[in-house]
Amino acid sequence: MLLRSGLLMCIGFIGASAVAVAVMQLVGGDIEPLRALALGCCGGVLAVAGWRGARQLLEAPPPLSRGTSPLHRHTRTRAQSRP
Repeated sequence: MLLRSGLLMCIGFIGASAVAVAVMQLVGGDIEPLRALALGCCGGVLAVAGWRGARQLLEAPPPLSRGTSPLHRHTRTRAQSRP
């Protein structure tokens, strides 16, 4: 899980870097405005998708291992309490 979220954060950083490069080249006049807009939009999509995916992975509850389900614990406790 941490490896996946790390890779998604790297993808987000690459997208944010593409946005920064597009803005710098646009301000410097080194690139046509349409190409800078395309580069900035693609970079923004990468940044948002990468960071959102990493955040969802990190905020998700960890998967339950076998036998630790709340329903399973309730069933065992109820069965054990019967005489």
